Amino acid sequence: MSTESSGPSTFAGPSLAGDDLPVAARERLAAGASTWTSDLSVAELALLRRAGFEPLGMAVGLTVYQIALQGYGVGYGLGGYGPVGHGTAARSLESAVRVRAGLGYGPAGYGLAGFGPPPGHRGYWQVYACPHVGLAHPPGFNYEDQLYERAVADAFGLAATRLLEETAVLGGHGVVGVRHVQRRMAVSASAVPAFEVKLIGTAVRRPGARPLPTPFTSHLSVQQFVKLLSSGFVPASLVMGVGAVRSLGGCVTAASSGFAGGEFRQRSDAVQHSRHISIAHLEASASGHGEMVVGVAVRAGASHGGEGSMLAEMLAVGTAVSRFRSHDLPTPPMAVLRLAAR
Repeated sequence: MSTESSGPSTFAGPSLAGDDLPVAARERLAAGASTWTSDLSVAELALLRRAGFEPLGMAVGLTVYQIALQGYGVGYGLGGYGPVGHGTAARSLESAVRVRAGLGYGPAGYGLAGFGPPPGHRGYWQVYACPHVGLAHPPGFNYEDQLYERAVADAFGLAATRLLEETAVLGGHGVVGVRHVQRRMAVSASAVPAFEVKLIGTAVRRPGARPLPTPFTSHLSVQQFVKLLSSGFVPASLVMGVGAVRSLGGCVTAASSGFAGGEFRQRSDAVQHSRHISIAHLEASASGHGEMVVGVAVRAGASHGGEGSMLAEMLAVGTAVSRFRSHDLPTPPMAVLRLAAR
């Protein structure tokens, strides 16, 4: 079993490397309307101005991302894993893994020692042998789907970069209250799975302050943003971590339980490891931006992953923050209870 997690699926943070804004976004920002829009509440607007910031307008980062079909065979590579096998038909990664383990697509009988990930795979991998001797159930296995993780991280990076570009065009120092929306969508021109990532927030500026090399991004509300500043911290960047584990095959029951109800340990492990991988990627992406991550929002679930597999995934999004001054919290007032004699 391996629990190593690879770097390519880690979101490295948004950047202003180039102008990647769609034409419609550039035209909207170039219009220079005298009015501005935001998704701030009245209370947030008042508090933001009292804290010395002014809103500039709504900033949006969006992408529709297609997850490529990964091939197995001559001339195909598994998204950076390198070529595997010598077949001629293109198969999905699950097929490649099944061939490796001898589960239905190739000669079986490798023995447990022969069950292993495709060449180049460096993530979590675990085999579950059937405990029922004589029934010849094939083993099940879990593996980290690094291709899926990489797609989600790339899509989030594209949306975050476009959010930053719109903020820079508006002359903002940062974005507050960023809402993250991610949904699966059907693309009529292709059967390949696709999803949309959308980041929406309000660009803000502190009048008189020098421009920042890279505007900050934060999903914190204005109330949380102001409280963070008063505590001696500043937001640096939105950070995310994604963990995806596919669970294929396997025996439902344990050796001692017969066919009674009980935990399906293989599936439980898949869900648990997706959590560990997601948090590890979140911390790795935050290491270059701040001292800690606050306000982490988690979206987790399990769904049908194709070819009889289950896909357990977890997406964690937070704001990396850094300390800009020391701050001593005031001593809380002492509660005094008056005792009255009766």
